[in-house]
Amino acid sequence: MDFQPQMKSFLETGTPLPFFMAYPDYPLFGSNKERYGEKTDQDFEYLRRTYPAMLGKWQRRVEEILDKMDYDGSMIYDEFPDKMTLQNLSEAVARVLALEGKKDDPSEPADAGDSLEDAYLQGLAQVLVCNDVYRRRQKRKQEANGRITKCFGNRIE
Repeated sequence: MDFQPQMKSFLETGTPLPFFMAYPDYPLFGSNKERYGEKTDQDFEYLRRTYPAMLGKWQRRVEEILDKMDYDGSMIYDEFPDKMTLQNLSEAVARVLALEGKKDDPSEPADAGDSLEDAYLQGLAQVLVCNDVYRRRQKRKQEANGRITKCFGNRIE
């Protein structure tokens, strides 16, 4: 909704502005909330393109794995996801990434593995998993808020 005509009429008459018109860019209002959500997604995509090649490949693989867990009632959408479950998921992802990395580099023996490298890979996998879970949860909340405001008709556009 364009607030300029309404603001102009309030300024001409000298009456005070309603509270919601004083801050038209506040993200509480529907169209701006969508715009801020799109901007956040654009920022995330831009920053992800700056990842090193291997990390970008791993991030895409983590997204593929979590796509399979993206359904109503999934543990990733629990109000307080269980720490152990997230750690187990991260360890499974780290194992998948390690196996795929060994397939990509056949010169490395299959049983070779530095415990420090494994620890770093597990930590990195947990960060990638938690970041993707967070992003999915935020997106789901934004979609739910949009549906609620549409349902009750309180959306200002």
